[in-house]
Amino acid sequence: MLMMRKFLSVIISLGTIYAFAQTSQKTAAQPAVPPAITDPHQITSKSKLDVQPLSIEKLYLTHSVGDSTWSPDGKQVAFISNISGRRNLWLVPAESGWPEQLTVSDQRQETPAWSPTGRWIAYGSDKDGNEQWDIFLVSPSNGQVINLTNTPEISEEGFAWSPDGEKLVYSVKPKEATNYEIDVIEVLTKKITHLTSGTPHQLSNLGAIWSKDGKSIVYTQMDAAGKNSNIFVADSSTGKATNLTPHKDEQTFSATGISPDGKTLLITSNAENGYDNAALLEVATKKITWLTNEKWQIASGSFSPDGKSVTWTENKDGNISIFMYDLSPRTAHPLPLGAGLNATVGVPSLSNASNRIGAAIVMPDNPGTGAPSGRPTQTPITVLPSNPIDHPSRYPYDVPVLKAILPADPFSGGGTSRRISVTYQAAVGSSTGAVGPSSVTGGTAPSLRCTSVPPRAIAA
Repeated sequence: MLMMRKFLSVIISLGTIYAFAQTSQKTAAQPAVPPAITDPHQITSKSKLDVQPLSIEKLYLTHSVGDSTWSPDGKQVAFISNISGRRNLWLVPAESGWPEQLTVSDQRQETPAWSPTGRWIAYGSDKDGNEQWDIFLVSPSNGQVINLTNTPEISEEGFAWSPDGEKLVYSVKPKEATNYEIDVIEVLTKKITHLTSGTPHQLSNLGAIWSKDGKSIVYTQMDAAGKNSNIFVADSSTGKATNLTPHKDEQTFSATGISPDGKTLLITSNAENGYDNAALLEVATKKITWLTNEKWQIASGSFSPDGKSVTWTENKDGNISIFMYDLSPRTAHPLPLGAGLNATVGVPSLSNASNRIGAAIVMPDNPGTGAPSGRPTQTPITVLPSNPIDHPSRYPYDVPVLKAILPADPFSGGGTSRRISVTYQAAVGSSTGAVGPSSVTGGTAPSLRCTSVPPRAIAA
């Protein structure tokens, strides 16, 4: 018995030593996790000695160009800018020129949308930043301003004009509510019709779009977490709605465009591979045809006025490119824009009156490296490749001119980047295939370059 006890004691001791050795090896293989920093004063950032310090004063002196909208005839662009120190509405000719301030207000203004008749421009504005948005109308001819909704305790957002210019559809949320419903307001009488009501509190109805004949309204219903959504099409008169994307697991579907014949929707969804991609959704059959199958973030845009093309953007490793996709044949082509943060702008982004597409470009001082130089530079910024491209007829679109100076990375200590929108004129059918800007501010069109300008806001 004594021998057995000694034997068991040795076995236990060896087991303990082995377990300790294994634990020591694991501990040695895994470096110690540094303690979390909870004191903000102990947080330091990596130093970058080749940038110019950017003071708070300089930061507040920078200006930006925001949301924009095409005039129905394609001759003007209305846009939001804080050129005057407040985010107000400005007008500029689509062929370039110095802008004219349309609204003057100490309250910020957002998301302009020009009515199809051309009589009004709708925009959103809140009171002292309280995010209780009202819908305003302003006349582009005389500057007359009307508060259309005038509901201090209710927020109206994401509005869109009916094709006849007599109504607006929008998402609405009372201050104490947890979700958004969709209403339609008649501009002349201010009569409001509830398109949706009684939606479960964890779901919101967003992104309403009119069909071209005005008989249907498409919208997205999304859960509060943003992980599950469906696309609905509703009768604009009765509100009777049909779910076009029924599914079981958590998937997102959102509609961004309707074809001119109303039969097809352009959507963004992660249902194909778990990542956002662009697709076409047939309203009658609910069939989805995928246009992309990427693991980069894809965001669908809109249909061209003739319904033959669609747009989307691709966020690839931090650089956002704009693509035109020809539905027949099914081919995608990136717009010839420089590397940077490119995005379609304008409501709609494709002008209904001409072959033009609105695009905004954010480019660093040093386009080749992607890093700001940190000093005022006279190095030209290339905004369009000067070499001819193949098949110029693929790009029969212009881009309206809007330009402003923005801070590149104010939190890293300096540098400037430029947000540029340049009018591109595609030489369709040209023997040389050259594509170039029809107007460039701060540079010369023949060189296809835009030189640096002093740090002040410009819209040209």
